[in-house]
Amino acid sequence: MRILGVYMVILLALSSMLKAQTNLVPNYSFELNDSCPQLFGGVDPYCSLWFSPMCKMANLPSYPYSTYTWGSSDYYNDCTNYSYLGVPKNDCGYQYSKSGNAYVSIAYSNIGNQFIDYKE
Repeated sequence: MRILGVYMVILLALSSMLKAQTNLVPNYSFELNDSCPQLFGGVDPYCSLWFSPMCKMANLPSYPYSTYTWGSSDYYNDCTNYSYLGVPKNDCGYQYSKSGNAYVSIAYSNIGNQFIDYKE
């Protein structure tokens, strides 16, 4: 019986150190920003800790890919003075952010031109 008590104390001591489901994605809701968005064309100059891979590539991909067809992620925040980049109403429609006051859009089209957006 005494050994069972020792095991229970050890179990309680170890369980107090457990951390469950820690969010490993920094700035997951795009709330931390360096400045408010002013133009379409990416999270790079505006949103902290996020970038578009095309901006970081030393060698751009060859045909049929280009900086135009790879696109860029658009950053929307309600701190902007431009209605086309606002939240919830902007040029892409009307969408509230899931949490906070910002979000990023992506677009992918496989008809005609190929538009591929990435966020990292």
